[in-house]
Amino acid sequence: MTSKSNQAPNYLPANLRTLRKMCCLSQEDLASHLGLNRGNIASYENGSAEPKLCNLMKIASFFNLTMGDLTIEKITCKDHYDQLSNRLTKNNPAEKAFLNQVEAEIETYSKLIDSSTTCFRHFAEQAQKDNEELHAHYLFYYDQMHKITLDLLNKYKNLMEICKHKSN
Repeated sequence: MTSKSNQAPNYLPANLRTLRKMCCLSQEDLASHLGLNRGNIASYENGSAEPKLCNLMKIASFFNLTMGDLTIEKITCKDHYDQLSNRLTKNNPAEKAFLNQVEAEIETYSKLIDSSTTCFRHFAEQAQKDNEELHAHYLFYYDQMHKITLDLLNKYKNLMEICKHKSN
């Protein structure tokens, strides 16, 4: 059994509150940026709950910190926060070029989805003339594929926003 004295300190509750206030955000604002609800943020700040790993990653990324810095470092002032956040590759030209490339890919994917929709609708109309049952199958499977594709594209866009926020 591990004793309390051998465990690393957990400054997440205090750091989250400090960082949120430093950025002039309400709990509701921060929750909205992270895709969480205000209750999650309140629970993390008062220490009554710990975030899932994926939420801890979102929080760390939002504040441009490592998860270790967010939980183990005691962040008490803006200078200390700036020092920690600048340790990451904040203004790296290669990173900015990569982000620009990904942004261009997102635009290409959006256009591809739009044009594939147009093409598919054309084939579906032709199938409707020949076979009503085949037309119904086309529409059913296309709608499922289209929904999944748009969902993936939106997740890709959200990830891109997190990366852009980190690099600014």
